[in-house]
Amino acid sequence: MGTSPTVDELQYSGSYQLLERLAFDRIVPFIWRWYAQRASWITILHFVMTLIPSVWLAAVLLRGTDGSSRMADLALGLAGFIAVLPAHELIHAAAFRLAGVKDIRFGFTLKEMTFYTIAHRSPLSQPAFPLAALAPNLILTPLLLWAAITPGLRIPGLTLLALHTSAAMGDIALVNYFYLNRGRRLWTYDDADLRETYIYAKREDE
Repeated sequence: MGTSPTVDELQYSGSYQLLERLAFDRIVPFIWRWYAQRASWITILHFVMTLIPSVWLAAVLLRGTDGSSRMADLALGLAGFIAVLPAHELIHAAAFRLAGVKDIRFGFTLKEMTFYTIAHRSPLSQPAFPLAALAPNLILTPLLLWAAITPGLRIPGLTLLALHTSAAMGDIALVNYFYLNRGRRLWTYDDADLRETYIYAKREDE
């Protein structure tokens, strides 16, 4: 895999091309482009994994007879999502740490109502970055699926599964970006001070 370039090498050596410069609070257009407009089997699979628990949850809520109990379970799932969000970001952080990132930070954008984990000025490439992006889904989805198929936890479990899977759309868009550009060597890093994410590619003539 070779040695990871530094941020200065990515910016100034002339060996790398800047492909994307993404402001933390203006990430939605990038997500839309690389999730929906440039869809692949990755985004289609994720969409199906979001749709199934959502439809299943709706069917369970409509079929039930005890309305107050169903609403209480739904509220429990919504409240649980507040706890799942920091767990999601902590798993990102652990994956970044395993990939060698020393400076890990956390943030929130009120404009787009998103939490995020920052690998500050620490370039990552394939496969480390896609794996770090997928880590929360790989770990939490089986646990939430277990809750969803457990009768006493079905409604909160389905609620959490649907919400968590849909909230991972940004992670999946980034993974899809790396997948669709898999013919090139990509590097990405965040700058917490500038509140931006950068994606570079090794120049093809190098």
